[in-house]
Amino acid sequence: MKKTVFLLLSLLLTMALLAGCGGAPAVTPAPETAPPQDAAPAAADASEDAAAALEATPEETAAPAPEEAPPAGFLAEGRYFTLVLPPEWEDQVSMEERSFDGDYAMTFYHKQSHETEGAGRLFSLLLYDDTGFVGLPHYQAVGLLSDGEKEQYLIMDLPTDVQAAMDYMDEYFALYDTDQFLRICRNLRPAQGYSFREPDPALLRAAQARFEYANAMSIVLGLNRMPDGSEVMPEDWGGDMAKNRFAIYDVDGDGAEELLISVEDSYMAGMRTMIYCLDENFQLKEELGIFPGAEYYAGGLVRAYASHNQTHGVLWPYSLYRYDPVQNVYVQLASVYGWDKEYGDTDYNGDPFPTAADRNGNGSVASLQDAEGQRWIDDEELGVWEAEQFGGAEQLVIPWQAITRENVDALWDTV
Repeated sequence: MKKTVFLLLSLLLTMALLAGCGGAPAVTPAPETAPPQDAAPAAADASEDAAAALEATPEETAAPAPEEAPPAGFLAEGRYFTLVLPPEWEDQVSMEERSFDGDYAMTFYHKQSHETEGAGRLFSLLLYDDTGFVGLPHYQAVGLLSDGEKEQYLIMDLPTDVQAAMDYMDEYFALYDTDQFLRICRNLRPAQGYSFREPDPALLRAAQARFEYANAMSIVLGLNRMPDGSEVMPEDWGGDMAKNRFAIYDVDGDGAEELLISVEDSYMAGMRTMIYCLDENFQLKEELGIFPGAEYYAGGLVRAYASHNQTHGVLWPYSLYRYDPVQNVYVQLASVYGWDKEYGDTDYNGDPFPTAADRNGNGSVASLQDAEGQRWIDDEELGVWEAEQFGGAEQLVIPWQAITRENVDALWDTV
């Protein structure tokens, strides 16, 4: 009898545990020596627990928070942030941190080169209040560090010469990987009370452009050299640089500023206006070269007048250009000049006035050469064509400045 009751009790307990999906507490079976009168109440209680477990909804239990994995490397802790360095650097790289006159630098060295010859610099991290760092020869903008009130640029500065000691060349260059340096820096951990974010690429590019334009204009003024290396004014001309002009302005409408240089104090053949931009490699690139006296319109349109009017018309010859953002240059759309019959019945080649094109009979026509070829059209048709090309675009007012020491030096304050 005892064994029968015990087997029944065990069966009921097993069913209760299965019905609770593991949620019910474990229960230790009663020993075989338990008196018979206690077995029945225990079986009843177990049966009731099993039924309750079937009806109850299991309570949701929050999963324990995973422990943060230790960093795969060792830490370089600084005043404003901490870097996680590769584990293989531990015996090869040393770090120095210093502040002076409000400036800050955290510098990493190849340890043996630094200890033996004071060399071995791999890279430094510097803080800047503004974008003046674009004047550094080798830099990478890491991000912006903020204490909630003041935000500063964090810059990775690379050496400009070989820093390895002679006896440790292989070891030094095995570590020198600028892409890895940048990854390490961008994964920094800001110190308590600080935050870190990525910089705005457009703002950095604009600052770099301003620096390059200021540098180019300093060379124009100081060395009489254009960005392509040619003379601004001929040496035997004896001109006045202040009679030439420049401007920094988004003339092509691409959202970035361009540098315009207008050389007007020169031989006629040397007069020119050049438009430069900053290319993808942060080098000056020529977008357009024309004779001074052009008109600039919104939407990247330029009406570039010719240096001379050698036609038989009062309409001054011009070429029409439009900025092509794909090629990052201006593309010529058309060239135009006029012919008024009162100035001659034939042209320089002896060809007669194109009477058939003079539909309104006022004796004035225009030569239009575009993608469709050259053709004569009535002066009223020219007006319609121009309206289609310009589409009501507003003429731009370029902020020209004389090329003087004061104006050029002021550019550096805008970087």
